[in-house]
Amino acid sequence: MFSYTLIKALVTLGVFTYLSILDVKTREINPKTWIYLIPVVALLTVIEIISHGAYTIVSLFAVGIMINTIIAVLFYYFNLFGGADMFGLIALSIAVPIYNDMLYNRLIILKQLLIPLYASIIGVVLSIVFFAYNVVKKNWNKLPNVRSKGKIFLLFMGIPVTVNRYVNGMKFFYPLTIYKCQEVRKNNPCTISVRYSFNIDEEYQDHVRRLREYLNKGLILENNIIWITYGLPFIVNLTIAYALILANIDIILFRLLGII
Repeated sequence: MFSYTLIKALVTLGVFTYLSILDVKTREINPKTWIYLIPVVALLTVIEIISHGAYTIVSLFAVGIMINTIIAVLFYYFNLFGGADMFGLIALSIAVPIYNDMLYNRLIILKQLLIPLYASIIGVVLSIVFFAYNVVKKNWNKLPNVRSKGKIFLLFMGIPVTVNRYVNGMKFFYPLTIYKCQEVRKNNPCTISVRYSFNIDEEYQDHVRRLREYLNKGLILENNIIWITYGLPFIVNLTIAYALILANIDIILFRLLGII
């Protein structure tokens, strides 16, 4: 039997996989993508609802889209999301599959809200990976000598590298330890500060240019340590979250919680 649900899932997952690869390589997604994708996914969803006679879940489905839209807009407003991430979450809220199964369909709004939750959990997993790597490498010995009680969190957020390595080919990595140097300060020309996030509007090339300038002026050394973190596009997290929804991982979660 021809399945619009399968077609919608394959189209959505295929497009998001392509966009994830594109975003990782270039950090650019054409805004026109959403002009085409969202109406197509919305049309397939309407056909799904009609073909399954799932009219009773329309209000729940709409509420789920509204909630995720509010989340996406707020995250974008507070610079936690880029434009692609905002439209991506909205599109995936519409793309949640609808089946000919009323028990499943009653959980539709929970499945929609699990998309941003799963995507956020993936970020936590990345932090655990950073921490495990730093523990194995004993990188706590490379924490910056600054007065910051929170600097221990660098172990969860990034890795230490030499300035020379950073300025020579580490694309889309952003410094968490910031050097600020002044030539007029002869004895100690540089101060080091620690941060625990970066602005999504930042360009990593700006940091590279500044550090190269300091190197050329002899204000810092090539073997100075700098902590950096990778700017993983959130669209990747959203794509993985949608794949988990398609795999019905949430059904296992709902059963463990006694929801079904």
